[in-house]
Order: sequence, then structure tokens, then C-alpha cells
Amino acid sequence: MTERFRGRAWSSLGLTARLMVLHVLMLVVAMGAVLAIVGVAFSNSSMNSIDQQMADDVREYLQGAAARPAGQSLSDFTSAYLAQFPGLLEGSHLVVELAGTSATASPNSAAILQDARLGAVLAAPPAVPVTQELEIASRQYRLLASPILLGGGSAGTVVALHSLARMQGEVQNMLLLTGGEALAAVLLAVFSTWLVLRRVVRVVAEVADTAEAITTLGPDRRLEERRPDDEIGRLVRTFNGMLDRLDRASQAQRRLLSDVSHQMRTPLTVMRGHLEVARRTGVSDQAETLATIDLVLDELDHTSALVDRLLILGRSLEPDFIQSEPVELRAFLADLHAAVQPLSPRQWVLGAVPDVVVLVDREKLRGALLNLVDNAIKATKPGDTIAIGAAAGPGGTIVISVADTGKGIPVELHERIFGRFERGVRADERGAGLGLAIVKAVAEAHGGDVGLDSAAGAGCTIRITLPAGRVVPMGGPATTDEAVAW
Repeated sequence: MTERFRGRAWSSLGLTARLMVLHVLMLVVAMGAVLAIVGVAFSNSSMNSIDQQMADDVREYLQGAAARPAGQSLSDFTSAYLAQFPGLLEGSHLVVELAGTSATASPNSAAILQDARLGAVLAAPPAVPVTQELEIASRQYRLLASPILLGGGSAGTVVALHSLARMQGEVQNMLLLTGGEALAAVLLAVFSTWLVLRRVVRVVAEVADTAEAITTLGPDRRLEERRPDDEIGRLVRTFNGMLDRLDRASQAQRRLLSDVSHQMRTPLTVMRGHLEVARRTGVSDQAETLATIDLVLDELDHTSALVDRLLILGRSLEPDFIQSEPVELRAFLADLHAAVQPLSPRQWVLGAVPDVVVLVDREKLRGALLNLVDNAIKATKPGDTIAIGAAAGPGGTIVISVADTGKGIPVELHERIFGRFERGVRADERGAGLGLAIVKAVAEAHGGDVGLDSAAGAGCTIRITLPAGRVVPMGGPATTDEAVAW
């Protein structure tokens, strides 16, 4: 029950609160570990300093005892030495018990001499120097007990003591100071993290609000632009860019549906009109009936072709429209040149083609070029020239072109000739005006573009430019031979 309640309480917290709780817990654990390490290190350092000082006190006494004048007894030396014991560290004491005498100590050590724990140490003198901690006279002491070895034997015991009260106070003060600094650092880190999280979560909330507004109010809502050089700015730009692409795709789909409804209405109306006439007049006139059927079938063929091309344009909006594969450009254009020659009595020319491999969708590119060839046939007369070729463009690009010597396209139509249902100057009632739109869609799906050079009565050259990223050099230079005519 408790675990379930905790789980619900945790889930009820907002994202910012949960992140802040986790961040604070991590900081507290980290700072606690730092305090423990610093406290242990400081305590060990202080203890080593105390041990070193006690060892120095014992060593100086033993050296003085060994070097005392020949006529001075060890007892007299000890009394004189202890009377002027320097005690460099506060709380330092020196106690000496010689064999057969009672223990004597440095000044201000009466309470220590009377403590039974020190008596126990002196009653069992160690054979080697020993360090330990004892509570003596109600205070915690660190002591070093060492035998007095003179003349080949033990003459007694010397004990150096140092109170740990000051060291413990210093450790406590250090921990309090470090803990205060750590607490200040934690509070500062928590505050700065809260500011950052508030900004990040606010952007996420704005993304959610914008997405909801788009659902209810329309696709024209965008996030406010921010600094472009940080992750938040990148998120905003990416989200706005995604919305722009979705908006463009939605508009393109709406325009496509509008165009489809407009273009389909004409053939359907024609077919309906002829069928209604045939129903009213009957089928007694076989020739007229057959003519009506032929006309309806022709309209159906035209409508079927229109639907196929519209499907291609619709598919061009999808990310997997292009299925790239390596294609040898020279062989590819040679096959295309051979395939189009039976279509119409024209002077067919295959121009210079670089010896490269291109990463393209073979069928889509072939269909686009066939559209260009079909337009060139319609714009020319028997005996006119239609040339297919390719050349290396600027920046490592490849430019594939279809040129004709027909009547050309006026300059004022260049900007809109690649739009859907644009039929140029011919306004061929049987054409849908989708061929060049499909060419443009295929070129842009490959990451390239399409362009033309033309003028009224001066022929036309339409180019598909493939980006350098789709070109794989084969090591051989582009051919410079003269164009070969068939």
C-alpha cells in the first residue's frame, strides 16, 4: 500500500519537479561523499602530525638521556628534563617511570598521573614503541609508550601524550565550514538547474501548445524563434521547419485535389453528355452508336492516363518516392536513344555523355526523359532534330538534356511551364499538362532541379541537373567525340 502510494505521488509530480528531486538527491549524495572523504583525510593528516610530534618528544628525551653528563643520574636528568619540557603542541605531556621509582611527568600533568588507565600502561611496559588512544582524566588522548633502553637493558618507560580535543574541534569546524559551502553550492546548483529546466520545459510546453493549436486553429502557428546556436534554438528551428514542410505538403495536396477535380470534370462531363444523347436517341443508328462508344473509350483512355500521372505526382510528395540504384549514364542514355527512334520520323542525335555512374531511380528518370522526348516530338516536324545528351556541370553535377529544333517556348512562359496542367502555347486538348510537372518532381526528388533554354521559333533545350552527391566517377574522362547521328 505504501509503495503504491509513493508511486502515485511520484507520478503526480510534474516533469520539472521530478527532475529537480532526482538532481537534488544526486547532489546530496555527491556532497555527502565529498564531506566524508574530506573529513577522513583531514583527520588522518592531523593524527599523523600528532604521532610525529609525540615521536619527536620521545626521541629527544631518549637522546638527552643517552648524552647526559657522566656524573648525572638518570633520575636527576629526567626530573630536570621534565621540568622544562617544551610541549610544542597544546595538550602535550611527557610521563617517565624509571625502574624502582614512581612515575614523574611534565608540568600540568597531575590529573594524568592519577588516572588508572595510564597506570595500567606503565604497569605493563611495552618492549617496543606502541601507539594507542585512551580516555584519560575524562579526555581523549593519543599516546606513544616506548621503553628506555640504556646500557643494554630497559631502564623504564617513557610515555608521550597528546589531547585529541583540539583536533576533534578542528575537524568539526572544518566539516561545518565545508558542509556550509557544500550546502551553498547545492542551493546554487538547484536554482540554476531550475532555471534551465524551466526554460527547457517551457519550450516543450510551447511545442505541445502549438501542436494542439494547429489541430484546432489551423496550420499557421509557429514557435517563437530563439538563439540559433544552442539546443533549444535548434529544437525550435527543427519544429518550425517540420511545420513548414507539413504545411507545404498539405497545401500541395489541396492544390492537387483541386486540380484533379477540375481536370476530371471535363472528360466525365463529355462522356456523360454523349451517353445521355445516345440514351435519348436510341441505338438504331449503329454507326452513330459506335462513334459514341469510340469517343467514350477515348475519353476513358485519356482519363486513365491522367489518373496515372496524377498518382505519380502524388507519390512524389512521399519520402520513398525515389529508389536509387547505380546506373551507367552512357549505356542508360544509349538505350533511351535507341528506344525513342521508332516513335516519330525525326533526326535523332545522341550527344556527348560523361563516363560516370549515377545513383538514380532508373524508371523514374527514364519516364521523365520520355516526357521530355514526347514534348519535343509534339513541338517538331518530320526531319527536325531531337538530341539527347549529358555533360559535366559546375561543382561536379551532371546535366542531362533533351534539345529540339522546334518552335520553342516564349520567354514569358518559362516561369510557369513546369506547373501542373500548364500546356504552353499548344494548349493541346488531349494533353493534361502534367509532363513537365512530373519531370520537375523527379528532378527535385533526386535533389536536383530542371531548367530550360528556349525562345519562340528558336527550339528548346530542357535540362535535368543531378547533384554531385549522386555522381560516382568511373575514372575515365568524359567523351569529347562529335555527336553521333542516326
